[in-house]
Amino acid sequence: MILNFLPFILLGGTYIYSESDTIYQILIAFFVAYGIGVSVVTLYYISRYNKFLLEHYSYKENVNLHWLNFVLFTFFVLMIVYAVCASYDTALGDLCYVTGSIIAWALIGFFIEKQESVLFELKATKDEKEFERNKEQVNDDSDSTFFLNLDLLVKERFIAPRLYLKPQLKLGDMAEAVGTNRTYLSRYLNEVLHTNFYDYVNGLRIKEAVEMMSQSEYSIQTIASIVGFNSYSTFRRTFIATYGKSPQEYRNDRMITDYNCKDKMKL
Repeated sequence: MILNFLPFILLGGTYIYSESDTIYQILIAFFVAYGIGVSVVTLYYISRYNKFLLEHYSYKENVNLHWLNFVLFTFFVLMIVYAVCASYDTALGDLCYVTGSIIAWALIGFFIEKQESVLFELKATKDEKEFERNKEQVNDDSDSTFFLNLDLLVKERFIAPRLYLKPQLKLGDMAEAVGTNRTYLSRYLNEVLHTNFYDYVNGLRIKEAVEMMSQSEYSIQTIASIVGFNSYSTFRRTFIATYGKSPQEYRNDRMITDYNCKDKMKL
């Protein structure tokens, strides 16, 4: 951590000692370059974090970091404003920088307050992976037998009791219900079913929703809530990605099809 601030300390100290304009410009340029570098690294880790969410969470509300992209952009703009203000002393620039900083930090505080902690899931996954690495490697035949048994357990202990309807479902919850650990379950989803936990669970929820649309008169918003979606927008987006049409369009088409079938039966 100290190494991150060392260049600023050295350049700042050199400038204070020499009062050189050249050193000052180098300090500002380094500040901008450092900010760009931190932003790039942060975006990389956000991408990795989002992949982790898909592997371990059936929902994204209050756990994703989409808001951080906006905050990064805001700080990038503020960094440019600061660099301009440092080179050209303007009251308007200073006002924009101070106001923008207050707004940015207020947004960070707001989103952090809403953000759900994922530290337990991260730590549990890391511990399980370390445990598995210390165990003896199994051969392909053992893997095949294990995954076959796991497939049966998933159908019996997870799908049959419809545990996928739980809104705040995590990979650890499914692993506990099935009787295995996160590592094996994640491998089963990735290597056998060729999907991730997020898509797998929400795929089951969409199928449940389709059945409810044809067998009940609940509103689509109510159905979305019953099958486990925390937000209607997520349900609608997932439904369109699966069926190529909105839930309401699907229900309307289904009603027309059922009506035509009944007419043919009468004839």
